[in-house]
Amino acid sequence: PTTDDFYHVGTICKVKQVIKLPGETVRVLVEGISRGKIKEIDEEEGYFKAVVEEIIYEVNDIPSDISKEDIDFKIVKNKDLYDLYLNIDLLDLIYTKKSIMLSYN
Repeated sequence: PTTDDFYHVGTICKVKQVIKLPGETVRVLVEGISRGKIKEIDEEEGYFKAVVEEIIYEVNDIPSDISKEDIDFKIVKNKDLYDLYLNIDLLDLIYTKKSIMLSYN
């Protein structure tokens, strides 16, 4: 991949566990900490290194025309999508190179 192939907004995570599986497969368990935005990304010796800025949301960031019911609906919708994601076999994702993106639409 190139630096243009990365999403520039995502989740800042803490690596909780790394498991080496047969072959060259590695399974990584991460914990989401907060939202983040890539400020700078460089390729060094076969891997990428990024400077990331945490995105902090304030109550005032929510547009006034969005109702509490709409926000609650989107939270439930995204929780359902996340539950679906958790039930997909990780190895299937690795071998088929599929990805799931949670959407607020």
